Amino acid sequence: EKFPADVFLLNPPYSAEGKGFVFVEKALSRMSHGRAAVLIQENAGSGEGGEYTKRILKHSSLVASIHMADIFKGKASVRTAVYVFEVGKPHNTKQIVRFIDFDNDGYTRQNRKKSGLDVNLRDTDNATGRYDEVVNLVLNGKKYLKIFSEDSFIEDTISLNGNDWTFAQHKKIDTTAKVEDFQKVVKEYLSWKVSEIIKQEDALGKTKARV
Repeated sequence: EKFPADVFLLNPPYSAEGKGFVFVEKALSRMSHGRAAVLIQENAGSGEGGEYTKRILKHSSLVASIHMADIFKGKASVRTAVYVFEVGKPHNTKQIVRFIDFDNDGYTRQNRKKSGLDVNLRDTDNATGRYDEVVNLVLNGKKYLKIFSEDSFIEDTISLNGNDWTFAQHKKIDTTAKVEDFQKVVKEYLSWKVSEIIKQEDALGKTKARV
């Protein structure tokens, strides 16, 4: 039967098939239109989601991929992402997807079992403003980039294989050599060379002293 919802929010069990995408794929395939946001283990979008992610793209488009902060700090080592979809519209490889690094969400987390929320989750870096900005970036794009740096936002395309959804997979690394890099390497080499020469001279001096 068709699922009459036009908004779908889910944090599925990560131990289920496809890291939990089995639930997502089934629900989205029964919706006719709308938006969906799924908080899930991040690597489910880089190949660990099996065939589920690939099948999802046949009827729903990936709108945004948000690399989340360490929200389970002290409780689990898993890193999560929020994947946002437009339901009922097959993904087009020419469509721009917005990738956001939300590693700093403005909250400082601790793991004190007997303390309250005000201790374990504290707004220390404009958390409200950061969450608002992420919503605007997902919906409206780069023109709303204010708090986050340019490096935290990427617009790129994905394939239809369902295995290239993470922020890290689209981050461009500048491999161009710079003068500063060359100077640093030369400085470190010369420092090491001088150190080796001093060690050799000290060893030679000690040998002569014994003779």
